[in-house]
Amino acid sequence: MGATAAISIGLFAAGTALDAFGQVKAGNAQQRIAELNAQAIEETADINADLILQNAAQNAEILAFNARMKEAQGRDAIRRGVETEGLYRTGVRQLIGEQRASYGAQGVEVNDVEGSAGQVQLDTAYQGEIDALTIRVNASREAWGYQVEAENERMQRRALLKTSQQEATAVRKTGRIQALNARLGGNYAQSAGRYGAAGTILTGGYQLSRDFARRRS
Repeated sequence: MGATAAISIGLFAAGTALDAFGQVKAGNAQQRIAELNAQAIEETADINADLILQNAAQNAEILAFNARMKEAQGRDAIRRGVETEGLYRTGVRQLIGEQRASYGAQGVEVNDVEGSAGQVQLDTAYQGEIDALTIRVNASREAWGYQVEAENERMQRRALLKTSQQEATAVRKTGRIQALNARLGGNYAQSAGRYGAAGTILTGGYQLSRDFARRRS
């Protein structure tokens, strides 16, 4: 076999080796890129999940504050009801006092419950009691309404926190799955590069051996 043939065979072998090396290198590069992409996907998913939880926590604080304010308004409604009821009862007593004074000035027996003066006083007291109780009931209803609103705020807060946890978990899981797919793709590319390199070497070796045998014959 001449020098030219030896050089040709050597160049072919070198080219085959370089081709195989290039395939392995390309596969490794794709695997590294896939790993970087997978890490970026996971980090992005974690950031998004944390943002979901942070936003939910902020809104939950607002809802909790609203609930406390509603409860405070309910307590204030009761307090105002008590004050209004007390003032109204005082006004009723003053009115009865004025009625007694007026009847007394007219010479009417004001303590005679059977008489007209007594009936007027009883009617005034009765109506005054009904009105005072109405004030109390209305205050209680107003307070109850605030309590219902406060509970609604708390329910929204609980639902918000629960939903945000579920959303954050889903975002993280999706990110992990996408990252896994990226890694699997990178591993596949790396393996394909190695298998391709092995195939190139085998094919090249076979062709080289045939060429070598042909040149010797």
